[in-house]
Amino acid sequence: MAASKKMIISLAVFCMFALICNANADFTSFNTLNILSASENIENSDAAPAEEEKVEQDETINWKNLGYNILWYLPNRLLDLADCFTIEFEAGDYGADVYLTRYANIGAGAGYSYGMGWSHGRQYGFFNEPNYNANFLCFGTESKQRKNILGSYKYFNYTNTSCADIFMFPDTLKHEDPYAIGAKVSFLVGAKVQFHPVEFADFIAGLFLFDISNDDRIKTISR
Repeated sequence: MAASKKMIISLAVFCMFALICNANADFTSFNTLNILSASENIENSDAAPAEEEKVEQDETINWKNLGYNILWYLPNRLLDLADCFTIEFEAGDYGADVYLTRYANIGAGAGYSYGMGWSHGRQYGFFNEPNYNANFLCFGTESKQRKNILGSYKYFNYTNTSCADIFMFPDTLKHEDPYAIGAKVSFLVGAKVQFHPVEFADFIAGLFLFDISNDDRIKTISR
């Protein structure tokens, strides 16, 4: 009987000890979770202002660049307007030509000319140009070699003996406008005048801050 009582008491003590250990483990786990949760909240609270600061920084206006763009609005519009025209004066060749785009060029001429002026693509200064041409609409033969003497005229050299194709001369297209409308008349001394429809569209769009030709001086105003 005494042995039975001792076993019962021992079993009761063991059960109580197990319950205490289990409760202690749950309490420790609970505290650990609370600590981790609190740590995450602290990190999130630290990260949130950083993210808000980044968004706020991204949306900040660079007032210096905005002022730059405002100051350049009028000069950009004047340059776009000047881009609508080519005016060149030449000496040394003979001929007459009418340009209604590259597909409707009527005229003939030849010579070794020296010229000056303002041309397509904001080329300006002095150049020399040996050339000859005989064209009717898109048919004809022509050769032209332009060399810069002083200024920003770009060198190019092409020869064509068939129907003109504006996509045949990728280098030339950078320096002459295949869609130009105008005329050239020369008898030892002469002049060439052209109107550029695409640049005129760029000028009109520029009034509303659209840059079709991507040639405006402008800076990004957001940072």
